[in-house]
Amino acid sequence: MLMVAAPIAPMVPPLVMVQLIPISVGKLISQYRRQLAKILLKFVPRVGQIGLFIGVGLILAKQVTQIIALGIIPHLVLILLVIISLIIGDMMIIRHAPEMRRSLAVSTAIRNVPLAFLIVGENFPGTIVAPVVLIFSVYTMLLSIAYGKVMASNS
Repeated sequence: MLMVAAPIAPMVPPLVMVQLIPISVGKLISQYRRQLAKILLKFVPRVGQIGLFIGVGLILAKQVTQIIALGIIPHLVLILLVIISLIIGDMMIIRHAPEMRRSLAVSTAIRNVPLAFLIVGENFPGTIVAPVVLIFSVYTMLLSIAYGKVMASNS
C-alpha cells in the first residue's frame, strides 16, 4: 500500500485564504451591510457556479485518460460515498421542513470538495489522487443537483 506523508503547515495558508477569509467576509457583509448582501446574493452564487463548471470542465478535459484508467469500481465507490453523504445530511434533521433537510443534505455532500481540491493541488500534484478528487467533485455536483430536484418535486 502506497502511503504519502502530507505536511500540514503548507496547507494552512491556502485553507485560510480559500475558506476562512471568504466566509468571514461574507458573514461580515451579511451582518453589517444587509442591503449589499441582498444585492450580492442576486448574482454571486451564479457567478460561482459558472466558474466552477468551467473550471471542472477544463480539468476533466485535461485528465480524461487518467479518469478512464481508474476503472469502474472507484467510480461506483465515489457515487456511493456521495449518496451516503446526502442521506446522512437528510437524516440529521428528519423532523424539520423538507427544504431545510434538502439544504443540509446537499451542503453535507458538497462541503469538503473545495478542501479536497486544495489539499490535492498543493500536496499531490500529478498523482492519481487528483483525478479521483475531480471525479468525486463531479459526482457530488451532479448527484446533489439531482437530489435537490427530486426532493423539491416530492414536497
